[in-house]
Amino acid sequence: MALIFILGEQIQWAMAGEWWNWIEVFLQYFTLLLFVPIAIIDIRHYIIPDELTITGIVLALAVSFLPDGITPLQSAAGALVGGGSLLLAGFFGKIILKKKEAMGGGDIKLLFWLGALFGWQAALAAIFLGSAVGAVISIILIALKKVESDKIIPFGPYLCAGMLIFVIFGKQLLSFVFPPLS
Repeated sequence: MALIFILGEQIQWAMAGEWWNWIEVFLQYFTLLLFVPIAIIDIRHYIIPDELTITGIVLALAVSFLPDGITPLQSAAGALVGGGSLLLAGFFGKIILKKKEAMGGGDIKLLFWLGALFGWQAALAAIFLGSAVGAVISIILIALKKVESDKIIPFGPYLCAGMLIFVIFGKQLLSFVFPPLS
């Protein structure tokens, strides 16, 4: 029921338009529902299954060819901004931290998928909001000695949380960060 509220504006848009508008809204709705198993799998096994991410990428890019929604160019830009940002962060993180892997491939593909489906602004917001949520929770867990400071912490659940926050509060966040020029 909460997701109906979250996607209320998109549902109104789909109802006012043609039948194919429902396809994009359904895919967004279904993607948000998949955040729960994605987070659980990533927390338990430190992976985000390719069966979910690659399927999501293909469907998101395919849906962009339907009229009235996100365009193929916007979808590709979102995918490249989302996945590319994490790929670069992982590359530089690997160099700076001198670790084998600073960013998992599943996280990169997840943001590629979310960027393709929701757009580049949502992808960047998911990265920043997810990083903020992840940092706060990690600091609390380390302070409470629930997690060692050198333990690998999966990023996927926080990316999902960041995207969910953006889907719910996106317009308010954007107007707060970028107020109209007067």
